[in-house]
Amino acid sequence: MKIGTITQVSGPVVDVEFEAGHLPKIKEALSVELNGQTRVMEVAQHMSERVVRCIMLAGSEGLARGMKVTAPGKTIEVPVGEQTLGRMFNVLGQLMGIPSLKYTSSYMSQASIDNIGMCIPINVAKPLIREALEKYDGESVSKYLEDKAKEADINTTGDDVDSKPRLGVSVQTLDSTNNAVARQILPKGCLVTKVEDNSAAAAAGIQAGDIIVDVDGTVITSSEGLQEIIFSHAEGDTVQVKVYRAENVLDAKYISDIGDGEYIDMSVTLKVVASPAA
Repeated sequence: MKIGTITQVSGPVVDVEFEAGHLPKIKEALSVELNGQTRVMEVAQHMSERVVRCIMLAGSEGLARGMKVTAPGKTIEVPVGEQTLGRMFNVLGQLMGIPSLKYTSSYMSQASIDNIGMCIPINVAKPLIREALEKYDGESVSKYLEDKAKEADINTTGDDVDSKPRLGVSVQTLDSTNNAVARQILPKGCLVTKVEDNSAAAAAGIQAGDIIVDVDGTVITSSEGLQEIIFSHAEGDTVQVKVYRAENVLDAKYISDIGDGEYIDMSVTLKVVASPAA
């Protein structure tokens, strides 16, 4: 490691002098400590056998002649690999933000460009992470997870639920936050993403890609609402289901890929199925 001294500061341009024979290479990263913070600069030019001219990669306010500069003998290093995907780094390779949202160009989002996202600033996340680590109690967390598992087991298993009829579908709520719904290309409702074999839905002709919009005259706006209506019935009951069916709803990457659609009325005779689907 080499130690130099600042000889001149002119805005973002800083000249640093080293001992003869210890001149840093072009593109090498140098650092200087100021008020407890590390400021980084990059060697841009050799002015002489002892002096290099650098470009600051942070503000130069507060720097002065005579301050010591460290040359570790390496260029700026930026982390790479799958573990960095979605993270936000500055030009020094320092983590600046933790991803909280990513847009895609599919019709399921409001964005028209891939790989645009939003990050929580690291200076906001740090105190929260620190507090979580300081208050972490392994036994309490384990007990909480066990209690939640028991609660989930109570709500999703047992005679009270296993004996209830289901459509036998997996669904996803479509509301006004969906790009295709916002543009009135698709209606609000529950998008069927999967239909189980030998289920009531399969027998009635419901298909993956259908959007359930109405059951027995009640407009469907969420998966919870759909499940509540179905659970209010007994096995063998017949419900009237209205779906919207269009081409390429599940496979479309862009809104323009969605084909024309139509509303279809169906009679569905409910029955108990083993899978905890709707």
